[in-house]
Amino acid sequence: MQYITLYLILNYISTCVFAFSGTTRALNSGNSRFSAVLAGIVTSCGGGTIRDTLNGRLPFWVEQPGYIIVSVIFSIMSLFSEHGPKPASPPLYGL
Repeated sequence: MQYITLYLILNYISTCVFAFSGTTRALNSGNSRFSAVLAGIVTSCGGGTIRDTLNGRLPFWVEQPGYIIVSVIFSIMSLFSEHGPKPASPPLYGL
């Protein structure tokens, strides 16, 4: 029983980290806040969705919507973090 709990905790932590990093990366690339939040959600849940779809199953977030809720919360939280939106650096031409 405790291994299942540890597995779920680590799963949710990784979902939070991917949502936060995906949103931050999109903001730093110059995307709008809305598209950055969508990018964070796709980053955090996209790989598992592809896995489940290729295996002929419903995506995991359909059966357990907590993953989407956590993704949305942490994507929005990253908008207000101190690591949040920074101006995008100009492209490096010629490199």
